[in-house]
Amino acid sequence: MPRRVAQAKALARRQCLQVRRDLGANPLEMASAAIVTRVVGLNAWSGSRTVHTYVDSMAGEVHTNGLILQALHQGKRVVVPVVPADRQRRLLHAEITSPEEQLTVGPLGLRQPPEQQAEFDDFESIDLVIVPGLAFSPNGDRLGMGGGYYDRFLAGLAVIKVGLVCRQLLLDSVPSTSHDISMDWVITEDAVYDCQQPDERERRE
Repeated sequence: MPRRVAQAKALARRQCLQVRRDLGANPLEMASAAIVTRVVGLNAWSGSRTVHTYVDSMAGEVHTNGLILQALHQGKRVVVPVVPADRQRRLLHAEITSPEEQLTVGPLGLRQPPEQQAEFDDFESIDLVIVPGLAFSPNGDRLGMGGGYYDRFLAGLAVIKVGLVCRQLLLDSVPSTSHDISMDWVITEDAVYDCQQPDERERRE
């Protein structure tokens, strides 16, 4: 990665982490509920049979529990990431059917199933991936935490990718390189951005 891009990302992360820390619990809960409603309104959601989604664990992350419960209620398979104990910056994956019973606190403080349950490898069956991010831009660029877990996971996966973010962390632009994975959709509590069709973005104020 070019040094100037790395420096720009580091600065953006510091600024965005402060913004995320300042998000209040009630506003975040309300924003998350609105975002979940917009996600389930996507054709990509209604047409999906297997959804891969992160489990919100960090302060300020858009909550995904409602999305997971919606998916299970609709009879979809739900797959979540598992960070292994060796922390080798790779993701394992587990299918869940009961979040309350299966999710525990794992490495990095993330809520996830126990590592021994991370046996899912049917990646071709995944229709949709809900991707975490510190910030996104309307054209689909993503600012992660810097570990590269999701870039490596998504690099070889031909699947619809959806980024969830509160309006305060939707940036006009995000520092990126050609190796960074872009989203197909970015969703805030106010709007749905079709990143593949920038001239036909749907805004719902």
